[in-house]
Amino acid sequence: MIGKKYKSMRNKVNNMKKIRQGSIFIMASNCLLLIRIKMIKKYFWKMIRFFVKNSNTSTNIPPLKTYDNNSETIFFTDYEKANCLNNYFASISTINDNNISLPPCIPKTNNNLTSVSIHESEIVDIIKILSTNKACGKDDISHKMLKATVTSIPKPLSILFNRSLSEYQFHQSGKRLM
Repeated sequence: MIGKKYKSMRNKVNNMKKIRQGSIFIMASNCLLLIRIKMIKKYFWKMIRFFVKNSNTSTNIPPLKTYDNNSETIFFTDYEKANCLNNYFASISTINDNNISLPPCIPKTNNNLTSVSIHESEIVDIIKILSTNKACGKDDISHKMLKATVTSIPKPLSILFNRSLSEYQFHQSGKRLM
């Protein structure tokens, strides 16, 4: 009795799997037809995601094992695994750059950039296109504040930027902002 029930349920599940698999191929062929006929990128990437995505796989690297001097070491954290891989690839590299000089740099043009200047109008244009719905950057100055001061702030900013560029001096916090 239990054997018959089991076989019946197993057959139902197998039939459902076959039907599902068939519908997947029908959907795939329909998407391929749409891609072929209309060249719709959205459907192309949908198909790629469908075939590439596998919910059973993980994006994590499994634990790594190394053998040094007859001892085994296992690395579990991402940091340890990154160092392990770095050490391995560095150990198999045989580049010897002692007493090697760089090849000559041949200029591609006779022109060179001697000065860069930022005009107030460029600053105004950039401020005007800022979205007030976005968060402020690392400088903690909101886009709303910049837009509110669009008539008064371009001149001091252009002086500051041009002086930094001409003297090749950049404030440490400005380097982090870029």
